[in-house]
Formats: sequence, C-alpha cells, structure tokens
Amino acid sequence: MDKYTLRNLFKEDKYEDVIKYWNSEKLNEFSEWDFYYLIKSFYKREQFEQCLEVYKKCHKKIENTKANKPINNCMGWAVYQAKVKNFDFDCSDVPNLLKLIRYVYKNCDDEKSPRWHLADFLVKAVDEHKLILKNPNEILLEFLHQIDSDKLSREEKKYEEKLLASDFEKWCSEISKVYLNLKRYDKCIDICQKALDSKIKLHSNNDSWFRYRMAKCYLSQNDMENAQKYVREAQIRGCKHWCIKQILFEIAHKMNDEKALVYASECAMADRSHEMRVSFYEDFSKYLQEEKFEHESMLLRHLIILLREENKWKLKPEHSSWVITQEIKSLDKRETLEKLSEFWNKCSKDGKEYYRGTIKNILPQGNAGFIACEDSKDYHFKKNDCRGNWELKKGLKVRFTLEEGFDKKKGQKCMNAVDITLE
Repeated sequence: MDKYTLRNLFKEDKYEDVIKYWNSEKLNEFSEWDFYYLIKSFYKREQFEQCLEVYKKCHKKIENTKANKPINNCMGWAVYQAKVKNFDFDCSDVPNLLKLIRYVYKNCDDEKSPRWHLADFLVKAVDEHKLILKNPNEILLEFLHQIDSDKLSREEKKYEEKLLASDFEKWCSEISKVYLNLKRYDKCIDICQKALDSKIKLHSNNDSWFRYRMAKCYLSQNDMENAQKYVREAQIRGCKHWCIKQILFEIAHKMNDEKALVYASECAMADRSHEMRVSFYEDFSKYLQEEKFEHESMLLRHLIILLREENKWKLKPEHSSWVITQEIKSLDKRETLEKLSEFWNKCSKDGKEYYRGTIKNILPQGNAGFIACEDSKDYHFKKNDCRGNWELKKGLKVRFTLEEGFDKKKGQKCMNAVDITLE
C-alpha cells in the first residue's frame, strides 16, 4: 500500500475495496487523507454506523490537519443519517439527541455540513409535537442562530413536479416564528424584511406570513400605523387564515374602532377549527362583556369550556368564576355554535355593501373564476369564498361583497369578490 492507494481506489468508485482496509494491519500507517477516503467510502455505501466507528478511531489524529474539516462534515452527515433522521421520540433519549446535535454543530461549521438539516429536523419535530421541551423556542434559536443564512441555497426545490421553498426561505420562516414567540420583535421584523427584500419567489403564502409576523410585532410595540399597513398587505396577497382577522380585531380593539366586532365575528366564522381559537375566544368573550353583549359573552364562554373538556385540556382558575346561566349551560356544542353563528353572521355583515352579478366563467381547475357585476365590471373570485353548499356553475346569479386583493401576475392591487352567496 502506497500513499495513493486509497485515493486511487476511491476515485475509481471502488468503495468496497477501500473498506477492506478497515481493521487491516495497515490501519496504523494511514494518513489523514486515508481516513477521509475510508470514512467517505463507508458513507457512499450507506454504512453510517461504520462511518462513526472510523471517526472515533481517527478524530484525534486528524486535528489541525487539512482533512479535519471534510472528515468532520462526513461524521456530521453520518450522525444525521444514523442517529437523527429516523429518531424515535417515544423510545429514545432526547437529551442525548441534543447532545449529539451540539457536538456536530461544534465540529462542523461550513456550508457543506448538515447543520441546516439538523436545525430543520428539530423545528419540524417541535411543530409536530414529537419533541416536547420546556423551552422549545430557546433551543430552536440556539441552532437556527448559528446558521449562516447567506450561504443557504435560494433555489426552489423540486419534489414530484412541485416547486418547494428554498432553504433560505425556510430558514427565514422558521427563525422569524421563533423570534416572534420569544417577543424579540425587532429581530423578527429584520428577518421578515430580509426575506421580502431577497426578491426570491415565496411559497406557502409566505409573502403573507412574513408580513403578518411583522404586523404582530408592530402591534406588540404599539405601532398601530405599521401594524395596520403590514396586516393589510398580508390580507390583499390572498391569505385567508383566521389569524389575519384576529390581528385586525386586536388592532381595532386597541384603537377603539367599532369594526373590532366585525373582524372578531369573521375570525370566529373562518372555519370549523374552533379548538384552535380557544385563546382568541377568551379575548373575544371579554370584549363582548365590555360592549354589553352579556348573553353572547356567556355563550362564548360556555363554548370555551366545552372545547376544553372535549380536548381534555385543563380549565383555568378564572373559568370557575365565569357567570353562565343554567339555560346556556344546558346547551351542547352544536346548539351553542348555532346560536353564536347567528350572532356572528349578523355582526360580520354590518356596514358592508353588497353587489349582484352573474358567474361569467370558471377557470380550468374549477377553484376560481370571474363574476360579471351589475356595475359592468368583472371581479375575480375563489371557490373558498363561496358560502353554503352549492355547485359552482357558469350563469348563476350571486350576491357578494368586495375585498382588496393583489394580482400577482400584474404585480398590483385589485378588488376581488368575497362572501359569495346564491341569489
């Protein structure tokens, strides 16, 4: 064996021949680059545990050599593949997982290392409630903060004919959420602005979500002007999530704007995921009480208790002090929602101007189209803005209201038809 034997075998893709030198008598004669070709060969053959065995054997010998960085990176990827990627959160040792990831972070510090993949793995595990930590946002920030975002790819990823977010976009999304949760508002705003200024194509409504987070930050800083600006920008870009209406309610409430009741009602009616809005409903019930809607406040508080019991969530101490009539307490969840929905529907329509028109055409995928209005203008609409159970057909007479939107193809604001019902 000469000093080029393993290099030549590796370059010829003869990984099995390289691996044969593992446990041979020649191992003591290995140079730092021989160890690199050995650990890399095991990696190419997807023998990740063996990669780690090689690393244990050589890591002290390769310190302060040129092979140190590539060998450490290979070790990091082997840790990701063997110990992290398919980690069993039910049976495995979470503190040891974090210890392993910290070791990789300490020893792998360039763009070819698995740092970003490890951080992204932890974010997904927390989001999916697989990884339960006392201080999840501090832990996530520890790892996300060490990523050099300028070295992350800004190219879209392709998966089964779909174009997905780049690593840079995902990092911006993940760390901005963490900063918001930690109430580090200036940092969150900076990251969101960095993503918007990057001019990359954003995915999964992130052009709205970055603006939404900025609005949340400005609201927490009592900067109502910027809070209104960014939530409106998020809204006109097509985000229909109920939290947009929630923040509009919070802004209007702080500004003593009577539209607060409209926004809160629209938030409550956005979809059927009422359990996701329990915290918002508590704020809404206080607002209703302040505005002397005593009966509706009691109905909403009864719904909150029913939702908590249904999901086996503990009641808060203040819940026991709520005054709710026996008549309301006798209602089940369906009956309670029926009464509240009638109230929310009435409130959401207050002050709105409605138009009449005819469905002019439906776009090929069947999820959107145009309405020819009586004012001789055509307005774009989306299927999920149609209320009630009816089949979308050309020529139907409809009633609707208008909402400011954003034409992404033309890059300009426009008016869209929403809250569409059959005539």
